[in-house]
Amino acid sequence: PSAEKISKNSGDSYFATKGYIVESDFINNLKGCNPLAVFEAFDALAGGKGSAIAPDDFDSSLIRWRSSGGVDAFAEDLQKSALVRLSSYSFLLFLLFIVSDLIVESGINGFMS
Repeated sequence: PSAEKISKNSGDSYFATKGYIVESDFINNLKGCNPLAVFEAFDALAGGKGSAIAPDDFDSSLIRWRSSGGVDAFAEDLQKSALVRLSSYSFLLFLLFIVSDLIVESGINGFMS
């Protein structure tokens, strides 16, 4: 569906009222399709960065997918979104490691003194 069609049938969330394509509205417009495929399509459209897409980005991604062979461009965007998500989780684990190291180090220093 086009960005205009999804925006017309949008819910009442903040981003939807501002004209963004929200994941729940995208899913509602594609009822009857494979839920995993719909989720992955939205994830590729959003680039792994959240649950709202600007209509211009939505349209440009669809145009690029249709003009450049479709499946290859879609697979590239899907891999990029997975890499963004993986790097975000890796960075979060790194930060948690640093915090836990500081907590353990502070506990040891407090216990020894």
